Amino acid sequence: MFQNMQVLDASIALAKNAGRRQAASAQNLANADTPGYKALRVSTFQASFDSASGQQIKTTRSQHTGRATPFAFQDQIINRTSADPNGNAVNLEEEMMEAAQAKSDHTKALSIIQSSLKILRLSLGKS
Repeated sequence: MFQNMQVLDASIALAKNAGRRQAASAQNLANADTPGYKALRVSTFQASFDSASGQQIKTTRSQHTGRATPFAFQDQIINRTSADPNGNAVNLEEEMMEAAQAKSDHTKALSIIQSSLKILRLSLGKS
């Protein structure tokens, strides 16, 4: 039971992804007036999960168990045409929406982690 805690692993990965997305949005907002700045976007947890699913780590012994590869979150440069005369590609409305979605995902992940830990403590007889 304790060797295979996929819900907890996925929740931790979701929280890390949300943190990276929030940091990218903050960096984009901080550079909203920088001429020629290209907005940075971190792939969503769902996109990273879809790209990582199905991949297995190669096992060298029969005693080893294959485990899915860690979630691969990649930074992506957005190459969209800018309406700004200075070549800046930051859209304030999109960045605010992305920051709000990242906050929501982080809150969801922390709730799942707290619930999982509460269940583990209760199963061990500790409250």
